[in-house]
Amino acid sequence: MAKANLDLIFYLNGLKPVPIDTRFVLLVKKYSCKFVFENKLKMNCPCCSGKTYEECCKPYHTGEKHAPTAEALMRSRFSAFAIPNGEYLMETTLPGKRKLHNKKDLQEWGEINEWTKLEIVQTPALNHVEFKAYYTDQDGNSQVHHEFSVFQKMHDRWYYVSGEFLD
Repeated sequence: MAKANLDLIFYLNGLKPVPIDTRFVLLVKKYSCKFVFENKLKMNCPCCSGKTYEECCKPYHTGEKHAPTAEALMRSRFSAFAIPNGEYLMETTLPGKRKLHNKKDLQEWGEINEWTKLEIVQTPALNHVEFKAYYTDQDGNSQVHHEFSVFQKMHDRWYYVSGEFLD
């Protein structure tokens, strides 16, 4: 293997080194840990927009910009579960509803699951998004979180208000 082709060598439990190329993201879940190695400039955004993370959800996660629509906020929240970023999930929850959520639990749910795909089913109104979030749980089982979410715009920012589980 040419060293120039490698970004890093990652050792799994003392086994043979595993080369990791910048074009790929490696998610290794072992003992409730998730190790993510990424080249953020080339990484596709977890929200499945077709854009890179740098040009899609990262500006929302860093506070550089605010999501301009309820759908954009939904996508950025899915990415926040995939990264994971519990702080962002709390910040984008309507302030009056934050007491119903726990940052630690949101962060943990992002960490213990491998978030693989977001499908926007419909956006029937400006403040509603129906979506399916596909993930693999900590036991290796494929799951689908199907939700009809309500969002509210307040002071030129969109916030998550609530969601109704479907299916």
